[in-house]
Amino acid sequence: MSEHNISVPSYMDGKVVAIFGFEQEGLAQAVALRDKGVKVVVSLRQGSSDTDWREAGFDIISIYEAADQADIFQVW
Repeated sequence: MSEHNISVPSYMDGKVVAIFGFEQEGLAQAVALRDKGVKVVVSLRQGSSDTDWREAGFDIISIYEAADQADIFQVW
């Protein structure tokens, strides 16, 4: 079963998820959550490439902004 076929738990309704990540694992999770209607904010490790993230439609914000905005944190 693909992560895109998994339903989002009801406790995530109306929540903002911050993805602190890099590479494809974090990107895949961010896309899956966004596709399910969850608001996602993204902060990357300093020096990480943001090209794939921007191509997927994500804006990259600082870790401090992400922490301020998010209710749930996911670290990759």
